[in-house]
Amino acid sequence: MATTNGSLELAGAASKTHEGRSKASTFQLINFVENAQSATSSVQVAEVVKQAIESPSIFVFGELLDVDNVKALRGTAEEPYLTLLNLFAFGTFSEYQQQKLEQSGSLPDLSPSMSTKLKQLSIVSLARSRRNIPYEELQQELEINNIRQLEDLIIELIYANVIKGTIDQQNRRLEVDQTIGRDVRIEDFDTITSVLGDWCNNCDSILTNLEQQMSAANHFKDDAKVAKALFESKVAAVKKNSKNVNENEDIVMSELSFGREERVEKMKRNASSKVGKSFIHKNHLTKNWRKDN
Repeated sequence: MATTNGSLELAGAASKTHEGRSKASTFQLINFVENAQSATSSVQVAEVVKQAIESPSIFVFGELLDVDNVKALRGTAEEPYLTLLNLFAFGTFSEYQQQKLEQSGSLPDLSPSMSTKLKQLSIVSLARSRRNIPYEELQQELEINNIRQLEDLIIELIYANVIKGTIDQQNRRLEVDQTIGRDVRIEDFDTITSVLGDWCNNCDSILTNLEQQMSAANHFKDDAKVAKALFESKVAAVKKNSKNVNENEDIVMSELSFGREERVEKMKRNASSKVGKSFIHKNHLTKNWRKDN
């Protein structure tokens, strides 16, 4: 047991003993069922029922209720024990108190161990539909005034692995993570079937939605691939055009350079020719002048 911020952490310690207790509980329940089947009188059957109810490790009673000898208690002097067994299977401590008050003699008195067990089963019933259960509500439901007594009752449930959760002492509440299921009445099957049907329909709806999203994602992926391929194609075309332009520019520049060199050479040749002609003409004039003189 560990205390953290005003909370009692018990799940770890409870899990260490869960396997052994679970096997012991199963064995005890089978043993009670066999004893009820082999009983030869209603008194013996009622005694088996009483022992099963008082057992600290048994919290479900459907198998015992299905035994023919137990069903046969109806209409006998031991019928109150059949009524009590049904209450432990499906009811709560407050329901026992109310029925005991309204129908005197319909239920036997509870021993201390029976009272503890029925209160624990009442906590399980609350925990099936509640995530956080205030101490105040538990005290009212179970008719417990002492906080320590309430917490001890919860701790026993957690160590029996009937409930997984945390006792929040600071906020005065039981925080439930998980709980066992209680026995189910036959008349509740239609409701359970309806709930499960709705759950299946919701699962189908979620699955359909996921498939649609997957399909849309695949289409988006395919479109992205096409867009990428188109973009890469355009990039390649631009690169190719750019390369061709550069090559054409090189050719043009080369041709321009070659033409310029040709013109320069021609100009040089023309200039040389003119200089030669001028020199010859000058010599000729010089000779003529000398001859005249």
